[in-house]
Amino acid sequence: MHKIIVVFYTVLKLCFSHSSDDLQNLDQSVIAGGKASRHQFPYQVSLQRSIDGSEYIHICSGAILSLTWVATTAYCVTPGDVNYRVVAGILNKDRYDVDVQVAPIEKIVIHPEYQRGISHSDLAVINLQTTLMFTKAVQPIPISSDEDTWGASMLSSWKVQTQLLKSFSFSHLYYMIIFVSTDYECEMILGNTYDFSEKVLCTEKTSDHLFCPGESGSPLVSNGYLIGLTSWGFIPCGVTIHTKISYFLDFIIKHVTDL
Repeated sequence: MHKIIVVFYTVLKLCFSHSSDDLQNLDQSVIAGGKASRHQFPYQVSLQRSIDGSEYIHICSGAILSLTWVATTAYCVTPGDVNYRVVAGILNKDRYDVDVQVAPIEKIVIHPEYQRGISHSDLAVINLQTTLMFTKAVQPIPISSDEDTWGASMLSSWKVQTQLLKSFSFSHLYYMIIFVSTDYECEMILGNTYDFSEKVLCTEKTSDHLFCPGESGSPLVSNGYLIGLTSWGFIPCGVTIHTKISYFLDFIIKHVTDL
């Protein structure tokens, strides 16, 4: 199989909202997605990198864990000697509304077992220099401790991939409801080639859609809890692999002291 690192699911043709509270029992035939509305994903952040010492560009997504900590994938912050910042409360990357908050980074903690490329333990937590102010636009998301997570979930991001293997970055945030496979299905998908199924979640392929995954660090949410962060996937538009948050609770709790 071919592989790609950076993954995010979205559908642009449908544009109606769903609450994450009733996703577990959603029928697979009513997959929905579209353009995010203001304050729909207050936990979403844009991770940005400096390109000339002053100008910043969006590189990945992430999720707010607390007043001073954000989670993303380790892939997004490797190497660690780059000047990054976190932008919270942002919906359109080209427009900074009055309730958008920009936070410089104090330190980045990458999971010690992460290796570059397609790897397990693709997780990093980011400590902010300044404390976020929680508003309607900026809110933390609780992390899931449930080991048995499957069914419909919500994914949001600014980037997508196409069947032609071209990546597109949108100014506006988009979302899609996607389906998490059972642990057994994920283990069968990964097989002996990737012996770390207990550390990840697999979401079903979207090969029949025009757009498919395109961004690392995208929050995967079910019933109001953060269950995963997009890591990598099979191309074209195949199964996507997400870092399983519940597996890494000890790592998160060790560093994020203000959960």
